[in-house]
Amino acid sequence: MFPLFESIRIKDGKGFLLEYHQLRMDFSYKKYYNKKNPWRLDFILKSLKVPIKGIYKLRIKYSELFYKCDFVKYKCLKIHSLKCIDIGDYDYSLKYVDRAFIEKKYKMKSEYDDILMIRNGFITDTSYCNIILSDGSNWFTPENPLLKGIQRENLLNKNKIFEREIRKSEIYLYREFVLVNSMIKFDDFKPISIKKIKI
Repeated sequence: MFPLFESIRIKDGKGFLLEYHQLRMDFSYKKYYNKKNPWRLDFILKSLKVPIKGIYKLRIKYSELFYKCDFVKYKCLKIHSLKCIDIGDYDYSLKYVDRAFIEKKYKMKSEYDDILMIRNGFITDTSYCNIILSDGSNWFTPENPLLKGIQRENLLNKNKIFEREIRKSEIYLYREFVLVNSMIKFDDFKPISIKKIKI
């Protein structure tokens, strides 16, 4: 019923990076339904009873004619290691509710905390995050991620990170990495050694 969704960070009653979420929502709706998006996040938020203390994930599932909202108390999973998993030419350029393919691949992580999906030889994303890698001087993120995440776009626009095609075979050229998504900010955790990625 709801093919698409957005996950928005709510902290102490305030939504973060709403302008980026709106842009992605507008793009996704247009691409999926070939018409202008009628859903405005500022109006949706004003209609909800937003928790005023703590960090929550606001999940907005939407279709052409309806949307549904849920608040979930946020608890961040600590990721310390990744396993590279090939996904062929799989496409997840829109934030689809149906994540069956990704969930199937996630089960292949074995003793590692998460997977790093490899598409046609290039690194993309983990199961829920964009990855950012450091060469010791600058931070880089895959030029063609599985999904263009909200934090990723924000960091790119602020020139804090840069896009680059990164082959699986080039991972060893980097020193460390961090993971970001709409709920996890760039400086939320300490960088992780690149040695924690199982190639």
